[in-house]
Amino acid sequence: MKNNEVLAEEISERDEGALKFLKDIKWFRIENPKGFKLEFYFDTANPYFKNAVLTKTYHMIDEDEPILEKAIGTEIEWLPGKCLTQKILKKKPKKGSKNTKPITKTEQCESFFNFFSPPQAEELQSLMEQDYDIGSTIRDKIIPHAVSWFTGEAAQDEKVEGHRLLRHILVPAVFRFFASELGFWSAAMGSNNKDSFNVADLGSALNAEDRAGLVNALKDKLQDLTGKHSDVLENLSPDVRKRVDTLRDIQAQHDELESKFFEERAVLEAKYQKLYQPLYTKRFEIVNGDVEVEGGETEKSDQEEKGVPDFWLTAMKNNEVLAEEISERDEGALKFLKDIKWFRIENPKGFKLEFYFDTANPYFKNAVLTKTYHMIDEDEPILEKAIGTEIEWLPGKCLTQKILKKKPKKGSKNTKPITKTEQCESFFNFFSPPQAEELQNLMEHDYDIGAPAGEGPQGERPPECKPQ
Repeated sequence: MKNNEVLAEEISERDEGALKFLKDIKWFRIENPKGFKLEFYFDTANPYFKNAVLTKTYHMIDEDEPILEKAIGTEIEWLPGKCLTQKILKKKPKKGSKNTKPITKTEQCESFFNFFSPPQAEELQSLMEQDYDIGSTIRDKIIPHAVSWFTGEAAQDEKVEGHRLLRHILVPAVFRFFASELGFWSAAMGSNNKDSFNVADLGSALNAEDRAGLVNALKDKLQDLTGKHSDVLENLSPDVRKRVDTLRDIQAQHDELESKFFEERAVLEAKYQKLYQPLYTKRFEIVNGDVEVEGGETEKSDQEEKGVPDFWLTAMKNNEVLAEEISERDEGALKFLKDIKWFRIENPKGFKLEFYFDTANPYFKNAVLTKTYHMIDEDEPILEKAIGTEIEWLPGKCLTQKILKKKPKKGSKNTKPITKTEQCESFFNFFSPPQAEELQNLMEHDYDIGAPAGEGPQGERPPECKPQ
């Protein structure tokens, strides 16, 4: 558990003595109410508390998109003087006090075992979310991959994922910086098109010494990361090492089954995507007024109102993430949005969003705007890059830029106003995603915007944006 970053933060040095008596962790689903339960089994020789089993139960409002209703933990029966969740402070009485005895005060202290005293409904939601993170980490990471966490390999895998982002995003940025600073930009690029830059381009521009120095620095960092998990194995006795090797074989069998699970899940998802199709077609027809529902057109009016006006605009504005991206100026264009579709792409892995607009849209020529996400890892969404449609704005209708006119300075020979174009906040900036040289947090923010339309909690697409 200490090799997992989430759990390591919860375990104090005082906790380690008790956790050495932990023999096993199990979990299982519960049905009424929905949720899951964790069970921690301790050796009966444990000198800290009487309980042989400590449990933690999560009741979920919605299990698919984990919304926690409440959590219930075991009341720990601490043995005298062994409570790890509280500490006793003794203070000297104030001068002149009639009481000459030390004042004893009990304070809560940080401990993993506070996990079994979860926050109640009246406490801050953030505490409940943190509490759920710990439980789901145990369920989804520690239990199925306990051996890998023991050896540190699982922790290393997470660091490697971080390295992938470093390699795909930050390394090109570093190369760009070096090229620019050292005057190699034009040689590396071979043109003025910065978007066509890649690491190989710079390889021919940097001299051997510069290139070797940068590569060696990155290589040293990688070796430092990949070598750490072996320390645990090297420090084991021969007998324990044999047992761990056997456990690793068991883990490999588990991972093989898990791989089959992912394969079968992909087939099942594809099956249901086809079954969803007729429903999305019906939704499209009703929203856009292509068909009338039974019992419709009950009132006659001078202005004919077709379908469901502003359907997608309203839907997106009701999402907290998307609402922050939509400016008042954007709303006029988004009223012409007729449909949103998504589908998976296989080479490279990822998914694509398609936004369909009415041809009467007076803002741009495009009938369809797209956004494509290329993923390093699709199961744990790690973004490699995103590609958006270039919008063909009609004259004077660009929503991503504003034109500023400034008066010339006094005494200037130029008497005409100075015109300056500035980028402005707009949902349509979404189709001009950040490039590799920009900060990683911009790419993550960009992915967050796409996720509500393309992906819901725990990798499930919400109904309104499933593939069509």
